Amino acid sequence: MRGRSAAHVRNYSADARPIRMIAFLARVFRGVHFVLGMSAPPPEQDERVFVFVWLAVLLIFVAIFAGLLYFIPYFYFRR
Repeated sequence: MRGRSAAHVRNYSADARPIRMIAFLARVFRGVHFVLGMSAPPPEQDERVFVFVWLAVLLIFVAIFAGLLYFIPYFYFRR
């Protein structure tokens, strides 16, 4: 890439990566909506909110699962 500094290329790729990741995750979560038969917001809307809501839901499920893994043996082996 002639005429461009390495810093410019590095900054450009670093700025574009989160946008591509949000678009990729939005496509994945839209596929989940399609498989489950739920309606998803149209693609023209802000995808960032849609992705963050799904990530929050997944985080809640992970927290519940981790809590169950911790408390079930505690209650099971209690005398």
